Amino acid sequence: MNIPIVMKVGGAFGFFSIAKTQWLNPPILQLASFTGMYGVTFLILLVNCAIAYGIIHYKETKRISKQAIAVLLVFGVIFVGGWVSIPEPVPGDITVAIIQVPPSENVEDLYINLSEDALKYDPQIIIWAPTSIEESLVPSYTNFSKRHNVYLMDPLVSPDGEIQSRDFAYHYLKTFDGVIPPNLDKIFPEIYPYETEFGKIGYLLCQEGACPIPARNIVRNGADMIATTTATYGFAVPGLFGGNAVYRAVENRVPVALYLWSRAGSIIVDPYGRVVDDIAPEPEIVAGKISFAGGTTFYTKYGDVFGWTILLLFVALWVYNFYLKRKSPFKYCIRCNAKLKKDVKTCDQCGKKADRGILGRLGNIIPP
Repeated sequence: MNIPIVMKVGGAFGFFSIAKTQWLNPPILQLASFTGMYGVTFLILLVNCAIAYGIIHYKETKRISKQAIAVLLVFGVIFVGGWVSIPEPVPGDITVAIIQVPPSENVEDLYINLSEDALKYDPQIIIWAPTSIEESLVPSYTNFSKRHNVYLMDPLVSPDGEIQSRDFAYHYLKTFDGVIPPNLDKIFPEIYPYETEFGKIGYLLCQEGACPIPARNIVRNGADMIATTTATYGFAVPGLFGGNAVYRAVENRVPVALYLWSRAGSIIVDPYGRVVDDIAPEPEIVAGKISFAGGTTFYTKYGDVFGWTILLLFVALWVYNFYLKRKSPFKYCIRCNAKLKKDVKTCDQCGKKADRGILGRLGNIIPP
């Protein structure tokens, strides 16, 4: 999904990556700080294919596959390396509170009252529903922020009364910006975080948090934390939106706060992908302590080097296989993998119509 045009038009597909199956597996998650979410996807596929190949190879030859063992050893090294590299959790000095209820008709009373309740957790930042801060109600919100010395978002209302907002450049509303006519600056626009007295907070809305590019962009522009929200009712599958928050945290080593409009599912994640303990027992409020992170990861600096390398290797291998297929005087039966001359139409061993190339070589894996 990070291929430029594909990411811009189909960025929401990032919600459905199989990497999300590992969102509660911190040792494996650490791989994402080097490769991004796509490296975890690659590892899942690699390990599962290696196990399948090892089983088939043993059934046919009664020998253990060295390739499968090698892949499992690589997996072991990655898992142990991730496990060892994760430091012990350290309580942060900044409390973030999330008011996780959908807006009602009386927005002002709803959020002001719940925010008053959240003050007992001594928050420095309170996150509300996206766009819930209506223009006509701004005086009430700025008064609340000034009176309690707390930041409200989104947009960001500061205790000094300043209001900061930004355009959602990667949201689905902007899907075709820069595509027609082509303009790379609009396909990959720069986005900047909000300024606070604690550091800089990056804000991502829904689809912007689904794929890595917007988060990496905003962290490279100085964000020490990311807040991401999504306007969804009843679609809060834990590993779906929670997985987005976890991967954005690990990829960039910043804490991430996720707001959901579902009365459940909002979480705060530390820079190593661990869900921070919720210190608020009531269902309408999630609160946790974080520290603004410093430094950047390999992935933040260099992006999808791993993903592009794998893609280039795939193309190179495909071209090389095509060359070998053209050069070879043989083709292979898709059912029994027998080597046949190119002019043979039907396999004389199993009677199946012959096929050549890589499908023939995988004939014992792909059912006829």
